[in-house]
Amino acid sequence: MAGYDNIKGQGFHTNPERINKKGRPRKTYKKINREYKKLGLRAPSKEDYFDFLGVLLSMTEEDMRNIMKDKDLPQWQRWLIKDLGDAGQRRLIMQEILDRLFGKANQALDVTSDGEKIKVNIIVDEDTKP
Repeated sequence: MAGYDNIKGQGFHTNPERINKKGRPRKTYKKINREYKKLGLRAPSKEDYFDFLGVLLSMTEEDMRNIMKDKDLPQWQRWLIKDLGDAGQRRLIMQEILDRLFGKANQALDVTSDGEKIKVNIIVDEDTKP
């Protein structure tokens, strides 16, 4: 049963060990980010990511196999190269790369007018006119 009787006598005054004296615990990912930044690691910038994708477009299959052996290469880059070797993932990745590097192709969309110009009437209320 909800109510005051359920929590009566259970506050910090009767259980001081429940007080969180250090405050709210920090998020785990923030702590990890701080620790790895101290080691000199950083997240790839958007420019780094797109530059790498552009380089991948010019690599041969042999280049990619050789670069996969480089243990000093950031893991995200090795994963991306590995995924490009999978035919099912390759099409999706390549579509994303092309869309990101060059922008999506413009698509004309006309669902209401059969190609005719749409006439728009604007009605202005005289009371709200500035």
